[in-house]
Amino acid sequence: MPSLFLWEVFAVDNVTAYEVLKRYQGRINAYGALCQMNWETRSGGKAWASELFLAANNAAGIKAGTGWSGPVYNKVSWEQRANGERYSQLSAFRKYSSFDEFAADYVKKIEANYPLCVSRADNFFGYFSGLHAGRYGAWATDKAYFRRMVESAVTLAPEIFGAAAAAPKLKAALLYAIESDYLSDAEAAVALEVLGIGDGHDGAESMPLTPKIKTDSAISTDNTGRKIICIDPGHGGKDPGACAGGVQEKDIALKVAQMIGSSLAGYRVVYTREGDTYPTLSERAALANKIRADLYVSVHCNSATSAQANGIEVFTHTNKSKGAVAAAKAVYRRLLPVSGMNGRGVKNANLQVLRNTAMPAVLVELGFLSNAGDRAKLTAADWQEKAAVAIAAGIEEVFA
Repeated sequence: MPSLFLWEVFAVDNVTAYEVLKRYQGRINAYGALCQMNWETRSGGKAWASELFLAANNAAGIKAGTGWSGPVYNKVSWEQRANGERYSQLSAFRKYSSFDEFAADYVKKIEANYPLCVSRADNFFGYFSGLHAGRYGAWATDKAYFRRMVESAVTLAPEIFGAAAAAPKLKAALLYAIESDYLSDAEAAVALEVLGIGDGHDGAESMPLTPKIKTDSAISTDNTGRKIICIDPGHGGKDPGACAGGVQEKDIALKVAQMIGSSLAGYRVVYTREGDTYPTLSERAALANKIRADLYVSVHCNSATSAQANGIEVFTHTNKSKGAVAAAKAVYRRLLPVSGMNGRGVKNANLQVLRNTAMPAVLVELGFLSNAGDRAKLTAADWQEKAAVAIAAGIEEVFA
């Protein structure tokens, strides 16, 4: 009959390990750490089967060093010098009573010795780069280590994230890592090659190597279970939107959109633009779909040929879903009393960003720039803040 110690070892698989590692998300990248451990524990092509793991619950080759007073496991392992020369040596590795105990110690080792892993914990490709660099360049002595980590990420993704979500998650995370300068040119080239992006093999799902839409770290790398809200500040860049009295719609939309995001505590917020840029309507909807947002909120100001037209209104698509209608009503109900404007109701329209988004989507018209009274409110900082807080409260009401 196996001992409790051996039962704890054999009970570990990819999914079990990932659930343990997710407890430390933010201090490490749970998926990045899983990929490393999956590779480090391989034996005969099978993960979680190496001698060191089975005998010592050590899934990342952590050696006993200064300050370690626990048991050790002595084993010959190979190292690699800066010139690429490999050599073998007998080393004392830390021995743990369980995978949970190992995971806690692993996190401490990462925080103490791999600062790039900590600062890039929002992205597993950045985490791989941090593992390869370390503080001293001493852990990942295998010169092909980064490639091995990317290959592990591709192999594990369907099991951890699901077959349908695996490829979009990998691509989105890689593009974010490139955009965030987490990777060297050589690392980016390796990752693009392994994922098959930009080499003609990616078919209809091919993504540009330099994304036009800048997002925050929300892109499909959050393992905390937080809802993802995609906020779309209308227009931007070459498209000013409605203009009146020296005011441009794109500027109001961006300010209010960012205030909405800042008011959403406990949510992951992704913006379709964060500056004066112009993502196309297709790109805006595509981003929301790629990150699998739970709600899409587009922010606009209205305009009309008649200077008398005024008030707020919220739109859903013509073929509206119950979720979109509920969201539109919640946002409208919260916004109307604080706006001090006329209420024009919840409406539906065949707008592209509402039509092409896969999740509940609403478009908020904050008021008419063409109306002097509305414009005075729209340009006031205190009104913008009140409107943003109200819209955020409507979003929170939906998920409550």
